[in-house]
Amino acid sequence: MLQNPRAFARQIGVVACGALLVFVVGCNHDKSASSIAKVDLTAANAQIGQPAWLDARLPEHTVAYARIPSLWGMLSAPDGRPLDPALAGSEHTKIIATLRDAARTDPLLAQSGAAPWIALFLGDQVAPVEMAAVDLSDQLTPAANVLMTTRLDVSDIASLNARMTALSDGKPFLKAPFDANGSAELPRMGFLQFDLSSKRLYVFAGTGASRAGLDQLVKQVASTRSHPMQAIESTFDSNGQGLFVWIKLKGIASLMDAKLATLPPGNIARDLVDHSQSLAFGWGTVSGHGRLQIQLDAPDARLLSYLAPGTIAADIKTTGKPNWVATLALPGPEQITAIEANLDQDYGPGTHQKYDQLMARATAKVGLKPTDFLRTIGPELLFFSDANGSFAALRMRDRAAFQSQLDGLGKRFGWHANTISIDGTTIHQLQVPNFASAMGTGQGDASARIFSRLQSHYYWVDDGDYLIFASVPQLLLDRAASKPDVSLAKWLHDVQPDQQQTLLGLSGTSKHVQRDMYYAYMQLLQGLGDVLGKPVEIATLPAAHTLNLPENGNYDVSIEATESRFALSLGYEQSPIEIVTHGASETTTVAVVAILAAIAVPAYQDYIIRSQVSEGASLADGAKTAVSEAIISTGKMPANNAAAGLDPADQISGAYVSSVSVEAGIIEAHYSSEPPQSANKALDGGVLAFTPRLDHGNVQWTCASANIPAKYLPSVCR
Repeated sequence: MLQNPRAFARQIGVVACGALLVFVVGCNHDKSASSIAKVDLTAANAQIGQPAWLDARLPEHTVAYARIPSLWGMLSAPDGRPLDPALAGSEHTKIIATLRDAARTDPLLAQSGAAPWIALFLGDQVAPVEMAAVDLSDQLTPAANVLMTTRLDVSDIASLNARMTALSDGKPFLKAPFDANGSAELPRMGFLQFDLSSKRLYVFAGTGASRAGLDQLVKQVASTRSHPMQAIESTFDSNGQGLFVWIKLKGIASLMDAKLATLPPGNIARDLVDHSQSLAFGWGTVSGHGRLQIQLDAPDARLLSYLAPGTIAADIKTTGKPNWVATLALPGPEQITAIEANLDQDYGPGTHQKYDQLMARATAKVGLKPTDFLRTIGPELLFFSDANGSFAALRMRDRAAFQSQLDGLGKRFGWHANTISIDGTTIHQLQVPNFASAMGTGQGDASARIFSRLQSHYYWVDDGDYLIFASVPQLLLDRAASKPDVSLAKWLHDVQPDQQQTLLGLSGTSKHVQRDMYYAYMQLLQGLGDVLGKPVEIATLPAAHTLNLPENGNYDVSIEATESRFALSLGYEQSPIEIVTHGASETTTVAVVAILAAIAVPAYQDYIIRSQVSEGASLADGAKTAVSEAIISTGKMPANNAAAGLDPADQISGAYVSSVSVEAGIIEAHYSSEPPQSANKALDGGVLAFTPRLDHGNVQWTCASANIPAKYLPSVCR
């Protein structure tokens, strides 16, 4: 006998969970498999793992649904993909039948104490566990009752009672065993019914549960009926074997009153909550590919209208099929106009005024309103890698306006632009001095001056409505010489059919995924056979080359938005882990993208924080004049704002600065992240101080901060 049965049981659980994580969605089931050799999926699934049943016949007033897949259904059943001929074959179903029987009968497992649960999940359960929350108010409340159902492969009521007794470890959790009619009752607020003819178990629990209520629900679900949840489920899993959770959000605003009470009715967050109808999460198989996603449905929510991409038309070509493609949908003119028009409604009165002030300052510094630049480009911003190398592509909405803006920026900041022609290819070149050089701050020691010499170099060619960018001009020459032949728009549609809804996405090509996951699955079967005391003969299963498995596969990661839904989505061939394990070159590409993101995101965040700090310096500039005049006229440092002739401190504020105060001549800009200010948390409570000094009749200023990190300060304050 094992020394520690409970520990052994936990180990079995760890093995099962590991298998779940590795092979999750590897065997989800698509009911249509037109591209796969004809195999008898129905017969195979009847022996291995049957699909969902309750989802097609939800009771009236269902407000939530959850499906927990059976282990065999998730790991081993045919799934409408290239492995079907092997998984639906008689040799494979014999192996599964052998392992099922071993889970029920192995004597060593019986001694271990783990047998009842292993027998239940690996032996008896032949369908997913499905649960439907039912509430007559059509809202999910604590008073909702839950109907749960699954199928158990037990031969008679006596066997079922024996299984229940074993699971309870000698402490029955039923008031009494199942009677001859298959009825039983939980100690509190729950009733059970087992239908021996269909081998389906029903459980009805909740504060309003009753035997009569269970009987009525069993009659209801005998027939199929439509429900809004089913349309959403089809975008997660078309086979009924994957994990799926759906929650109706009607009335959620009333449950969140405490959180929403401080928000005005038109606030963008409250508007999103008010329009939210459902939330769903799960994984499964859609159109022959695995998909894992979380989705919020909120028709007509303003936030979604701001995010939803317009028409995406990636009408450029690559040389051969691309290795990977990253896409970003930039906001269009209509979205920018809508966002600007609703600023006060979305974020509170006065927001539009602060926004206009911010845009005015940006325009004064740059010579161009940022949103005007966005109106000339996009919405497509693409990055891709093909046989020639890596490129970026940007669509032009208004090429003439873009060129005019580029010329203006060049004159203002000393950019150098020219055009070169090589082998009949016209290449545009732009040299941009680094920030230190452009701002005239590249002074100091030799190292600083050397750094200030660095420039950013950009090269691009015109390609229809697009500009195609590369890091060096030779890449563009290679691209022109290779004569690109694959439509990127078509490739994206094949890999990611919802491309028109993709706000941000990454799609790529994987190698030998089907083969590698098939052989890994064989190892899993072999290991389970050893643990269950029934070694399996995996040599009887076909080799990969006989299945004509596709060499290439696809994966995608995306943030999707329409005017009615928002989703985070992950698509793959067999398992999510293939995205980082499908091959050395592609894995390197993903790693490089991740490293670049790890560098770029913090750098961009630092840039944003520095720009917020600059607001304090700008507001202090106005106070410096008044303080300087007071010092020169009185010979004394003004004691406070009034003595300097300034408005009260809290009346000198901005989007990030809550007040500008004067104390003994020292000007202090105070930052806050509390509304109405919205400074980054790193600046909350920070103070930027400007100290005056009278020098031969002139006032000189120095600036510093005791609690704002030096990297965020203007260069003169460090």
